[in-house]
Amino acid sequence: MHRLATQQSFGNRLSEALLGSFGPAYEKSAEEYKGKQRSAAQEKLLEKEGYDSGLAKLASSNPKIMESILENKMLEDRASRILGESGSSENENNAFEGISGNEPAQKKKSGGLKNATNDQLIALSGLKGYSESSKQQLKHNQEDESRKAKQFQEDRNYHSKTSGPLIEEATNIVKTEPVKKGLINQHRRDIDSGNTTGLGNFLADKTGWEVFRNPEAARSRSAGKQYFMQSLNELAPGARMNVFLEQQLSAGQTQIGREEEANQSVLDLMEFTDDLKAQRAKYLLEEAEKDEAALKYAKNDIARRADKRMAKYAEQREDEMAYTIRKRHEDPIEDDKLVQEMFTGKVPEGTPLTLRAARILMIKNNDDEKKAQAEAKRLGFIFPTEQTYKKIK
Repeated sequence: MHRLATQQSFGNRLSEALLGSFGPAYEKSAEEYKGKQRSAAQEKLLEKEGYDSGLAKLASSNPKIMESILENKMLEDRASRILGESGSSENENNAFEGISGNEPAQKKKSGGLKNATNDQLIALSGLKGYSESSKQQLKHNQEDESRKAKQFQEDRNYHSKTSGPLIEEATNIVKTEPVKKGLINQHRRDIDSGNTTGLGNFLADKTGWEVFRNPEAARSRSAGKQYFMQSLNELAPGARMNVFLEQQLSAGQTQIGREEEANQSVLDLMEFTDDLKAQRAKYLLEEAEKDEAALKYAKNDIARRADKRMAKYAEQREDEMAYTIRKRHEDPIEDDKLVQEMFTGKVPEGTPLTLRAARILMIKNNDDEKKAQAEAKRLGFIFPTEQTYKKIK
């Protein structure tokens, strides 16, 4: 034990003696070794971050460059947090910019500041190295927003001059639709009870045709047809007049004020035109709502778009009206008289085939549907749409 302690003491004294003789040089050598180790570690770190090996070597050996890199890295991390990005993948030369000056590298991500919000740009404007570029982008954004706001106002004013009055008119039509329905239903009840007083004035007020105001003058065979055609052309451009309706309007015109069927038919015509007006108004308002949702104003072509949608509706509504008129004609007739009318050539061309008439044809043709359909066509009947059959029982 004593010998071991003596050896250790001797070793310590020898080390102290050596350090005394070579201490400064040894410490300098050790520091240089540590510096090389640190530089190598920094070099590997920079290379890992994506820097060129030559630039990494240069940076790791120069404290000022490393200081600049660290400062830029902190700025980039802070900027990334402001922009809501994860990490930084700058161009490898960014860290070496600004070494000779006071400003570190500006952000060079493609679209980085272009995609930033104004609030983000304001936050970046106080960050060294981003101040100028963020202020420029913010100014550009504000000018662009001002230009777009001006253009929006001009577009809205231009389109609203036309669409505004149309929307107001359509709103009023939809609002008064129930009242008009109520008036027509009241006149139907009056006709059912045999009271036709005031019908002529009502028709004259509705159509603008003064011939309806005088019962004798109302015998004109063309007034109803002309009104129908005018309404159809105005409210449903492109829709065609049903042949059966044309015949009924011409033939029934002379009986207005005299026969219940004729009186009800002319009310069908009034209701038809009211329905067309109301539906067109609804389509127009729907188109306006679409524009409001997308553009914040209604374009001036909403009427044209509504008209494009009207043709199909008008054809279906016309089909229903024709069926209603024919059914009203058949309902009070006994089966034998209806059969006689059907098979003696008294059915006007284009007459809607009611369910009652279809059953008669099926019985006559022993439930052979194809034969029944063929005979219906030969007799002059046309087939209403499935929707009409379902709606009108």
